Amino acid sequence: MGTIKGWNIVVGGTSGIRPRLADLLVEDVPTGEEALAIVAKIVDFYKAYPKKMRIGRIIEEIGMDRFREAVLG
Repeated sequence: MGTIKGWNIVVGGTSGIRPRLADLLVEDVPTGEEALAIVAKIVDFYKAYPKKMRIGRIIEEIGMDRFREAVLG
């Protein structure tokens, strides 16, 4: 999401029988290029995760702190 200060990246929202609001991963990323680099890291994490499930369920399983550490380092 674009803001005056930069980009906020939220992840993990789902709909359906078990809806889930997205969690804030990082805020105020200054440039679009940096935001896209973070999104690429999210996609890489998702592809490498051993269980194929929705990313919101992965975050529920491992926790947002662990997910953030895995993606952002």
